[in-house]
Parts: sequence; C-alpha cells; structure tokens
Amino acid sequence: MCIPGSYITEARAAWRLLNGVICVYKPLGMSSRRLQEEVRTKLAIGLNSMRVREPETLVEIKRIEGNERNSAMVGLLPGSQEPWENKRERNTELEKSLAKEVIAEIPDGPDKIQIVKGSNYADLTLVVGPRYQQQDIKTWDISRLGSDTSGMSGMNCLLLTAYMRELLKGHSPLGYSD
Repeated sequence: MCIPGSYITEARAAWRLLNGVICVYKPLGMSSRRLQEEVRTKLAIGLNSMRVREPETLVEIKRIEGNERNSAMVGLLPGSQEPWENKRERNTELEKSLAKEVIAEIPDGPDKIQIVKGSNYADLTLVVGPRYQQQDIKTWDISRLGSDTSGMSGMNCLLLTAYMRELLKGHSPLGYSD
C-alpha cells in the first residue's frame, strides 16, 4: 500500500505495484506499439536505477593441494602474481564485487583447507546484467488509439486479469466528436 506523500525507493516494491492499469499520454503520430515499447523501456530504466537488495554472501570450502603456489589463492589468475594482469583495463567496481575474503585456513597434512567468503555471482549486475529488462515487463493496450490520434491511452501492466480481458474484448470508441 502506498502512503500519500511517501516515495518508493526499492525496485522490488515498485515492481509489485506495477500490476494494474496505467494511463499514458499518446502523442499524435506515435503508434500504440511504439508507445508500449517506450513505456516498457522507461519502466526498466527506472526500476534498474532504484535500490535493489544486497548480493547474497556465498561461503566456499576449498582444498588447496601442497604443490600449488600462490596462483591457487582466491582472486589470482593461474600463473600471475597480480589479481588482473592487464592494469589498463581494470574495473575497480568489478574487482570489489568479485573480491573474496579468506575466513580461515586449516592445515590438512601437506594440503590446506580454505574457507572463503564472497558475493554470489548470480546477484551481481556486472556479471548477469540489469535485473529488470524491457522484455520482462508485459503491457497490453486497452484504448487502441490509432497513430493519427492523440490523447490518454489506457494500458494494462504485468498481469492480464479477467477484468482486463473484458476491457480488451469491449469495443471502446476510437474517437469522440462534438
């Protein structure tokens, strides 16, 4: 429920509120399909710019054999002494997201067991891309205004309910005259 005078700052809450009818001004010369694409694009950009939940923490338990050198340490590429060899193309945001912290090292004969804490890759937008994409947002045109008309266009967003199906079946007038 939205309280008057309050703003929604979390993308998940805004996504839940999208289920329903929205009214959008359709300018002259724009088709209904183009208007729907514009609305879906703007909604996806807006949702992606909002606050999202923090990435989940992933804990890994690794066995490092005694014959492996520093390259087996977390965050190092095999055969290198630096986390990323090409320093010109370093992405510090990506490095911070992918950084892992060694919580404990337990000796196991010639081997070591490491307990490593880091971010879950499935939650990182730098790895999987934007959370909300245009094709995830479903819209249906209710008013069916042609490209030669302008005015308020009704659109159903996300879920096609039984009431919306009735509205779509109905024959709403395309234009009004005095």
